[in-house]
Amino acid sequence: MTQPFFTTLNSMRVFRTILTVLVAVTFVTATAPTQPSAQSVASVSENRTTFWISAYIPGTHPTTEGVILQTTSGRAVVKAPPAFGFGVAGKCFSTDDRNNSSLQNASARIRHSFAVTTRGRRLSIEDEQKTVGVSHLVDCSTGNTIRTAKSPETDMNLKVDRMPNGTYRIKATASSGNPFFLVAGSNIAPKIDWDVEITYDILARSFSVKYSHGCFPAFEMYAKQDDAPLTTVIFQDDIQNGCTPWALIDAGIGLNSITGGWGPFPVSDIGPKPQISDLP
Repeated sequence: MTQPFFTTLNSMRVFRTILTVLVAVTFVTATAPTQPSAQSVASVSENRTTFWISAYIPGTHPTTEGVILQTTSGRAVVKAPPAFGFGVAGKCFSTDDRNNSSLQNASARIRHSFAVTTRGRRLSIEDEQKTVGVSHLVDCSTGNTIRTAKSPETDMNLKVDRMPNGTYRIKATASSGNPFFLVAGSNIAPKIDWDVEITYDILARSFSVKYSHGCFPAFEMYAKQDDAPLTTVIFQDDIQNGCTPWALIDAGIGLNSITGGWGPFPVSDIGPKPQISDLP
């Protein structure tokens, strides 16, 4: 009578063992981390777009004679204001002596460049560079240099905010005065300025730009993807009709400002560049 009992007991032990193994296997399978598919990994693509903004004094005035002069050396110069006490009266300042140019090293009074890197829903600023051209006080007849000076790079600023509507706002501002007009270490010269606002739409993956700048001198802004063959022009604004250096005097209220807008422009079209995949 004992044999059937032990047989039944052993069968129950075997059953419990099998049940335990099955439960363990099910738990491991359910909790094992899943690996993202190649498609989902590829969908979070990284893009890097470089923007640069410049203000420069061209070699000629597009509408008004006598503002920009040619010296005997061929150097293009602009008359200094008749401000006594600064050593500039009756003299001139050299220009950048060029037309618009997308070259990032083209001569300019001020230039601000920065790369905007986007990956999924994240945005970061990289390789920010601020460039200030050396100002040359020169003889109006010969173009020979008398003195040089340079404004600080701190006159250009950049600020990034993530907005609640699913966008990033990048605000670039500049306000740079002629370095020869200093009083007690403070620059009192009228300012070359711009106010540029770049908006990046996370879902649409597009950039748009709103901007304002003075009517003197000339201003330009460009964008380029690192691996794109071409540069995209955002604006190329020459000196405006009738504007002279005196137009820089606007009491800081944008009296002589030019405004405009650009976009929205898909990131994939800057350059142009091959289409990027959608957000995951």
